[in-house]
Amino acid sequence: MGITRSTKMTEAKTYWSTTERGRKAEDKLIESPYDIESWGTLVREAQGHPINSASIMYEKIVKQFPMAGRYWKLYIEQEVYFIFLHSALLYLGTNIGHWLLYVERIVFANFPYKIRICFGPLIILIFLHIFPKIL
Repeated sequence: MGITRSTKMTEAKTYWSTTERGRKAEDKLIESPYDIESWGTLVREAQGHPINSASIMYEKIVKQFPMAGRYWKLYIEQEVYFIFLHSALLYLGTNIGHWLLYVERIVFANFPYKIRICFGPLIILIFLHIFPKIL
């Protein structure tokens, strides 16, 4: 007679997600790897993470759904945004004049005139609050 051993691991499960909702989605994906709602929950959470941690989740979803252009697009957009922001930080450095010119030319160029007039100063204040280390 053989010895029976439990195949269940006693180690704690590690989650990529930092929220309870995301952890539940990860648990659902173990049972049903094609659950779109669970993947959607994790992708929405990944959009709020820096690309170095979000890329883990994006790699998993494009591996699971390699023909889903929607997920590839989200992944590429976040990668490009990170590369653009990183190169802007390297190029503009700590000169506040360069940053204000950057905000005026790049960010405000995409807004209609009425929005620029009404919310322009507010957007600059928010931008300066988000990136205080560059000042």
